[in-house]
Order: sequence, then structure tokens, then C-alpha cells
Amino acid sequence: MSASLFAACILFAGCDKDDEISAVTLQSITSETFSYKGGLGTLVVNSDGGFVSATSSDPDWCRVQVMENTVLFNVIAYTGKEDRTATITVESGALMPLQMQITQTRFEGLIVTPTTLLFSNEQRTLSCTVMASADYEVGFSENPNNAFGFSKTDFGVTFIANQGPSRMDVSGRAVLTPTDGGEPVVISLLIPKRSIYDYLIGEWVSSQGATVKFTKRDDQQSFNIIVNQPNMGEATPIVAQFVNGEVVIQGGQSLGINSEGKYVSLHMNGPQNGEGWYIFNQPGRVAWAGEPKFYEDIHQITLHLEDNGQGQAAVGEHFVVWACTDGYFQFGSGSNIMQYTSSVDFTRNYTE
Repeated sequence: MSASLFAACILFAGCDKDDEISAVTLQSITSETFSYKGGLGTLVVNSDGGFVSATSSDPDWCRVQVMENTVLFNVIAYTGKEDRTATITVESGALMPLQMQITQTRFEGLIVTPTTLLFSNEQRTLSCTVMASADYEVGFSENPNNAFGFSKTDFGVTFIANQGPSRMDVSGRAVLTPTDGGEPVVISLLIPKRSIYDYLIGEWVSSQGATVKFTKRDDQQSFNIIVNQPNMGEATPIVAQFVNGEVVIQGGQSLGINSEGKYVSLHMNGPQNGEGWYIFNQPGRVAWAGEPKFYEDIHQITLHLEDNGQGQAAVGEHFVVWACTDGYFQFGSGSNIMQYTSSVDFTRNYTE
């Protein structure tokens, strides 16, 4: 072999050795610095060492996962006052490992929980917890008729509803603004409108001059109607359902035993198929119903009740409360103690 050929072989062999990868190297990384909010990142490495693994020096807040030659890392949100750094070490076989530093900057701004407050008649005071890197100011960008107030506490802000639920929703917006120029946080405030059901609770006067009182039975679903007369009262309430915005009184109700020891019941009388006159005392055979109407200018509610058509061919034209001594719906004896013909109207005043 000539000297020149021998030298060429040595040179060629040396080039192969120089081209071998001796360390894990970085091909790309999405970001090495994260804000306090955290986020996801990836780094891609070059490696001829086979299986790639990765570890984090601070896995509690910088978590890693490997997919082939890609390392996924998850930086958790941070509320500390100083920047922090974690080191991701990527290894592959006998190659020299790669180390990358991931930095997360200190917390800046405001964290507010919750950012929506829903008030009620029972909860007129609600609070937000505030974490702040500096002092902050509280103000309103929307506060109709000063419906809301606030006070700052050691833990955040307490908001106060200066009014209870009314006929309309009342919404407001509070703004917390950091004094160090950070991003403001908006808090939505809402006093939902009072339900129609709640407005019906209380005393009514009928078109015949009788006084009745609606009380809660199943909240938002049904009422007890107390008729204010000696032979009825609280012992014999009429049950009414509240369905799709209507007050519905079913016929065929056993109301109870009154102070005179008589069995009090509710039934309805009327024609069937346009003919005759029948007593409808089967529960739910016929019913009277009506939708309350509001007169905002005078703060008054009216309720007109009449047959609602559920009996189809059977029509309840008379609404009768009956009392007798020997049981419910015993029509051979006893008498009616309250009767409405065709319809009845009730009226009540309300306040916001």
C-alpha cells in the first residue's frame, strides 16, 4: 500500500469518527421562560443513543413527559413573589445529557375568585378572594341606582346588594384595578328578578269581598290557599299548583275537618257535552286556572280563575266548597260554605 493511500484511509476514518453524535443536542424549544400563569412547552432533541428519557429538577411545578425525541413539559401556575427556575435533563444511552433551564417569573397582577356573584333575598352579602402582587382599587363600571356596594377586607372584597330581588334583573360590573399597572379584573354582579310565585304569596281579596291568603306548600310549585272565614281557615286549605305561570286549582279535593267537626271538600258543578248538570268530585276531573297579571304603575296583581278546559267535555261552571258531618263528598246532607259561579277574580297589592 502506498503512503498516500494509507494517509487517505486514516483521514477518511477520522472524518467518520468526528461525525458521530457524542451528546444529546437541542434541535428546537418553544420557550424557556414562562409567566406566572404557566403553560405548556416542547423541546426536540437530536440523539443517536436510542431511548430518550427526561427528568425535571422540580417536578412539582415543571412536569415532563417524553414522546420519542420530543420532551413535553407543563409549567404550573405560580403565585410566588420571586422568579423560579427548573432544570430539565434529557438523556439517551451513553451520550452526554442535555440540560435546559426553564424560568418562571414571579406572580404579577390579580387573581380573583369567584368573578361572578349571584345575590338573593337570603344572601345580600357575598365576597371575592383576591390575591394581588400590589395594592388595587375597586370601582364600578355599571351600578344602576347604586344597587351594589363594597368594602375591602384582608382577604379580598365584600360586595353588598343594597336591594332585594324585584320585578327585573339588576346587574352590575365591578372592576378591580392593580396600582402597578397590571391587567384589571371584572366581577359580574347579579340580583335575579323575583319569581312570580314569590309575588303571589300573601293576602288577596276576592271579587266577592272574601279575604284569602296564599302560603307556600312546595316552594315554587304549589300553594295552600287559606280562606279567612270561621268554618274554614288554616285547618282546611285549598291546594293550588303553580304550573307554567298559572295558578291551577283542581276539583275533587278533601280539604280537612273544620272547627265545627265537619268534613270540608271542594268540587265543581257543570254540564257535560253541553248538556245536563253534574257534580265533578273526582280528583283532577276539572279545574279552574288563571295567569296572574301585573300592573306595574299601581303595583297591583290580579288573578282571574275559571274552568281551564282540562275536563274537555266536562266543564266546571260552579266552584263549590262543601261541608257535611258524615264524610267527604256526602251530598245527601250538608251545605256549601263557599261558591263561585263561572269565575272569580282576586286582587292584591305588592311592593318591590
